[in-house]
Amino acid sequence: MPDYTKLPLAVTSFREIVDNKLLYVDKTDFIAHIACNRSPVFLSRSRRFGKSTLVETMHELFAHGLKRFAGLKISRQHLWQEKKQDPGYSKAQVLQELAANYNGYCFDEEDRWHVYNPWTILNFLRFPGRGFRPYWLETGGVQLHS
Repeated sequence: MPDYTKLPLAVTSFREIVDNKLLYVDKTDFIAHIACNRSPVFLSRSRRFGKSTLVETMHELFAHGLKRFAGLKISRQHLWQEKKQDPGYSKAQVLQELAANYNGYCFDEEDRWHVYNPWTILNFLRFPGRGFRPYWLETGGVQLHS
């Protein structure tokens, strides 16, 4: 006789499914594939077919790594590599390098508040190993003459 108490009825949280040892169809190999794919993904399914659970599972993976994925395909088959979150810079160093490399936009007369271009900051955060570079100038077609 099946144990119906283990069915995750109305439960979409991956964390709750794992922590309560509820039934889970392991499709984490597909989740790893989707997460590593750089192109947009359109999720289309009928109501109550697991879209929320899929998104919750991806959130758990990105927010907490493989902690709750022990025994699942993504962990067993080594389909996911933990990414180092710390680029090796202190907050003060990051702010100093931002000011030195990106200048920012200043909207007050006292030159106290700077707004930095999100494109350059996101490029640094995405590829911290490349170091700080003036992405905005490099990609904008602007040439500086001395």
